[in-house]
Amino acid sequence: MDRLARHAPRQSEDEPSRRDHGAAVMDAEVRLLADELAKFGTLTRDDLARRVDAHLWREGTFDGALRQGVKTGRLVLLPGDLVELARTTSGSRGRDGR
Repeated sequence: MDRLARHAPRQSEDEPSRRDHGAAVMDAEVRLLADELAKFGTLTRDDLARRVDAHLWREGTFDGALRQGVKTGRLVLLPGDLVELARTTSGSRGRDGR
């Protein structure tokens, strides 16, 4: 066994990896955006950013969460720099029907 490998910290099976952690953080950020849109309806991108205090987020994470929300079908970008919560297949808004 390689000397470095022997001394490297081992990751337990139940300890999340950095990738898992990053995915969990991204999901939480997308959920936060969706929650705000569920409360207020359609918002401009700038209004949404203000409501979630995006200026306090790490650089680029607001835009990344917005892109991920659109990619996963939770958020919809509309003309005029508007963002809204995606409608579910039943026609209601969001997971809780708002």
